[in-house]
Amino acid sequence: MRALSTAVISLPGVGEKTAKRLQSMGLCKLGDFLTFFPRAYEDRSKTVNIFESTLAEGKVCVRAMVRSTPVATRISGGKTIVKVPVCDSTGNMEMVFFNQPYVKNNLEVGAEYVFFGKVETFGKRKSMTNPIFEPAELNAKTGKLTAIYPGTAGLKPRVVNSCVELALLSAEWIREDPLPRHLREKYKLCGIEQAYQMIHRPNDWEDVKQARRRLIFEELFMFCLTTGYMSHVQRKKGIKLTPVKLDELYNTLPFTPTDAQINAAEQILRDMCSGEKMNRLLQGDVGSGKTLVAAAASYAAVKNGGQAVIMAPTEILANQHYETFTRFFAPFGVECALLTSGMTAAEKKAAKARIKNGEAKIVCGTHALIQDSVEYCNPYLFVVDEQHRFGVRQRAALHEKAGDAHFMVMSATPIPRTLTLILYGDLSVSVLDQKPAGRKSVLTYTVPEHKRDGMYKMIWEKAQAGEQTYIICPLIEQGEDSEENEKKAAAEYAKTLQKKLPNARIGLMHGKLRSAEKDAVMESFSKGELDILVSTTVVEVGVDAPGAQIIVIENAEMFGLSQLHQLRGRVGRGDKQAYCFLMSKVDSAKDRLKIMCQTNDGFKIAEEDLRLRGPGDFLGDRQHGSPEFAVADLATDMTILSCAKEEAEKIITADPRLKQNGALLSKVLEIMETKSATMN
Repeated sequence: MRALSTAVISLPGVGEKTAKRLQSMGLCKLGDFLTFFPRAYEDRSKTVNIFESTLAEGKVCVRAMVRSTPVATRISGGKTIVKVPVCDSTGNMEMVFFNQPYVKNNLEVGAEYVFFGKVETFGKRKSMTNPIFEPAELNAKTGKLTAIYPGTAGLKPRVVNSCVELALLSAEWIREDPLPRHLREKYKLCGIEQAYQMIHRPNDWEDVKQARRRLIFEELFMFCLTTGYMSHVQRKKGIKLTPVKLDELYNTLPFTPTDAQINAAEQILRDMCSGEKMNRLLQGDVGSGKTLVAAAASYAAVKNGGQAVIMAPTEILANQHYETFTRFFAPFGVECALLTSGMTAAEKKAAKARIKNGEAKIVCGTHALIQDSVEYCNPYLFVVDEQHRFGVRQRAALHEKAGDAHFMVMSATPIPRTLTLILYGDLSVSVLDQKPAGRKSVLTYTVPEHKRDGMYKMIWEKAQAGEQTYIICPLIEQGEDSEENEKKAAAEYAKTLQKKLPNARIGLMHGKLRSAEKDAVMESFSKGELDILVSTTVVEVGVDAPGAQIIVIENAEMFGLSQLHQLRGRVGRGDKQAYCFLMSKVDSAKDRLKIMCQTNDGFKIAEEDLRLRGPGDFLGDRQHGSPEFAVADLATDMTILSCAKEEAEKIITADPRLKQNGALLSKVLEIMETKSATMN
């Protein structure tokens, strides 16, 4: 029996080349094979006769006797084909083996074997090509579920299986189950050694179910425990602010804040006055008023003699924040500054001087705010809008700039609450789930092709009344020239639309435009100088064009529900009724798109999107800091996640530094070391 720490190069059948391939897959030592979980299983548990074999779908096991001597024939390229006639009481079949001449001597006439493969029929003739086989009484390769492992191209299956077998034999070296006994008993979970045996070598589907349930619970529990532990251990002292009366700010507003905004602002103020560094996510659906909450936090920072810094991913959003904060803070005589890379050298120099000497108490900008040349004067708060759109280095530089200042992230992506627990386990979370009073829901309809001209007529009538329209152009499948193709598609669409509406002022936006050109088009649209903006999906999240009341989304079936909801959020920001028209010729998408027509609740839509598409598609390109799980699937395992999260919180509340839970502490430290990028 080998130790689980044995290097793969020392294992039987593993040469230097194979070892390198295994190491590239994260399989460096024997113990790694225990958590190298199967991606699927082949069901070889049921055997059918030759007659029934053609009725079954996929691969099947057939028990048959070799009825005559196998015949080997040379074919082109020096290769060999071996044909083996077999039979049972229901009929005949031929087993065909390409380039496996040794098979001729491994099959004995008159002996019974079990063959596993896909049955093909040619007229009345039945055959299997390159089936797996073994003597009928053996049951080593057939008669059970067989694990199929991921990413093993270029590796012989027997090598991986051999290493897994050795790891399972050595599994008794696991001296202590990482999952506490009381949790295993409470949730009726099997032990860790049994779970490994059943996940790799199940007797039936019930074994797989039990093993997965145990391993999923452990994986989610340990992740939640680790984020909880980190939030306590890495909790830093922060700038302790004196409480302020936010009513002073609210009373100057031309509208009444929602209860959700007031509650979120109070949570943030408590954090900033606690003496510990605030690290909070403000998550709110489109149009829920996150900017006011950020202004309330900034008000507290300024009243305490500090600066507040608001960073946005694009210049147009930074400009919009600057204008909004200037308006909010004008009654208090508070100076605001703007700093973006698109400003002239003289403008940048002047802005940096006002930031450094403290004249500017509110600072808005893009990633230009984290340049080395920018110096702040008592920065008490950093607010980041749509943080996921910044690169890893930019985020690291931002945290370094922030130092001891309080930190807040705003996100308009309506991530389901349960998924938020995992993605932002180390952050406090405030949710805005109300829209400002008087804001109407966007009426959403699927529009059949024969009503397209009627829709265009409505758009023109609304344009004459001063209401604008976004048209999101056909989405092109990703590929080498997708951006260029989308540019052409958008340009062609705008050209065709201009013929239908010759007097309309139509603008064009696509990914091939330079940043300054995009900003100019958006500014023109925001000012009401365009009636219609034909665009690809580069339309900015959060950009405010109050006159836009209609959005048309072509090829709606190609978008996820959450992305459709984000696009829909571009309209309906005023007090007029807004409309969203979903265009699709795909009948199978109708039920999914109907969800958009039934609700404007981004959280409900996100939950449905997660259920339909799974977390990979839901999150899009994997973000730095988003978790990767070996067995858990956030789309289907939310119930287990809730239980695991609850149990982890109980332990962390009772023992924040896990001093009384040595085994759990060891596992947490191991996770922190091996998954630092994910956990950071």
